[in-house]
Amino acid sequence: MAGAFWGINLQDLRESFAGADYTSLPILLILLTMFFWLKAVRWTYLLRPIKTLKTTEVVPALMIGFMMNNVLPAHLGEFVRVYVLGRQYDIPKSAVLSTVVLERIFDVFAILAFLGISLALVDLPPEFKTGGIIITSLAIVGFIGVLAFVIWPKPILAAFELTLGLFWFVPVAQRRKLVELVETSSAGLATLKDPWLTFLIAVTSVAQWLINGGMVYFSLKSFGLDLPLLASFVVIAATALGVTVPSTPGYFGVVQACFRISLLPFGADEAQVVSASVYYHLVQYVAITLVGLIFLNRVGMKFSDLSHKAIDAEDAAGMETDVPVTS
Repeated sequence: MAGAFWGINLQDLRESFAGADYTSLPILLILLTMFFWLKAVRWTYLLRPIKTLKTTEVVPALMIGFMMNNVLPAHLGEFVRVYVLGRQYDIPKSAVLSTVVLERIFDVFAILAFLGISLALVDLPPEFKTGGIIITSLAIVGFIGVLAFVIWPKPILAAFELTLGLFWFVPVAQRRKLVELVETSSAGLATLKDPWLTFLIAVTSVAQWLINGGMVYFSLKSFGLDLPLLASFVVIAATALGVTVPSTPGYFGVVQACFRISLLPFGADEAQVVSASVYYHLVQYVAITLVGLIFLNRVGMKFSDLSHKAIDAEDAAGMETDVPVTS
């Protein structure tokens, strides 16, 4: 965490916080509420081939899971929400897990698309624009690959397993876990066979990250950083991808480092950038943790029990989840 503040003058940070405009707080909270409501709506779409649930029915498990991500390492909160929802509505855990995998796939494509478009359109050196075009192209190719997996799951799974065999330096057990992960995700990918459902999932995915980009934009504005809106989407992409790596609970330090790296090409003041990142991060961390604890109490589960269940579920799945998001 300390590395994220390396080279920043503490006095500059204090002055930045002292001079910030905190009237944006209600706006951030409204946007955060919209973000998670859309996330819950999307989860009902992903679950529809398995079980039809209302948005209000999946919100508790969703918020408990993200709350646990704030206090547990390695994204174990994802396994918590799989366990909670499965227990509440008697759904097989593997089926719920497959929807979370598909959710992450849509998130990655949406994030890469925003990153590519932003880098291509903002006023940056040519190498950044070229990078934007490459990233957008990769997102398109990746989505085509997922659709191909939906249509021809067995041949592609066999090809994937064969390709992994070329990486002789990767332990056999790890290769087997990767194959099992891809095989598990195939159940969730069946959702993509419904064009209308796929469209709704894609729209809500894009809308979520538009809202999150707005949160970054207002956070930066609060600290006197008048940057283009597209710069906020570069930050969102870097942050969302940065927290995929297992790190400290709550991603403290990771979010701040991603803000700095993303906004350096825009010539932004580093002290203001770090201050804005702390503001953006803490608003979410506190709100998500409090709401998650409230729902945890309502569903009658204990924090300690869920911590153990998350670890047990991770061992059973033989993998770690990715991308979560600091919202």
